[in-house]
Amino acid sequence: MDQSPVVVRLPLGRANAYLVLDERPILVDTGFPGDYSLLKARLSAHRIRPVDLSLVVITHAHFDHTGNLASLKREADISIACHANAARNLRDGTSAVMRPGTVLGRVVRPLLSLSPKLRPLAPDIVIERETSLRPFGVHGRLLPTLGHTDGCLSVVLEDGSAIIGDLVMNGLFRTKTPHVPIFLHDPRAWEASLRGLLDRGVRRFYPGHGGPFDREEISALL
Repeated sequence: MDQSPVVVRLPLGRANAYLVLDERPILVDTGFPGDYSLLKARLSAHRIRPVDLSLVVITHAHFDHTGNLASLKREADISIACHANAARNLRDGTSAVMRPGTVLGRVVRPLLSLSPKLRPLAPDIVIERETSLRPFGVHGRLLPTLGHTDGCLSVVLEDGSAIIGDLVMNGLFRTKTPHVPIFLHDPRAWEASLRGLLDRGVRRFYPGHGGPFDREEISALL
């Protein structure tokens, strides 16, 4: 009998990374720049070293998700997967465009525009369509879920859970309540991505900030 994957939240200050434990472990996102020691400590708490990871998935190219990618790559030559549109940013060491989708987004965008330039990296695996994670030892798939940016991926696991990056975010003051992301590249694509995950039967949603959320909470956003 196949064993279901286990999702482990790795809190990194204001952001979440996730460890997926299955036949082989993978890491989803890497947190803010400067949090590499904390990321390694979180992994070590689960007896995982960077060299043990079969894959690092980047849900989208914002610096709070890619901030420690270069340090991981330097320490262990791990394959990196991202959406084709996010690959441009990784190669340039830049963050994806932040288009405000809420009033808060308009307020904080000027501050985030000062985000640090990261070391350019060439991703090993560029995703344009649904892709199996079985070659990396995980019962699940990578699925383009555009909307927050034009280069977002979600990790959809066979146990009915999904790691969704910033497709949905926690609120500023109600951190356990899901909200529309403060940056929204394409509202129609965002809605289609969420409906697509719900139509697949996803029951548990793990975001890049706050959460997790159940399907009823996500459905209420639409």
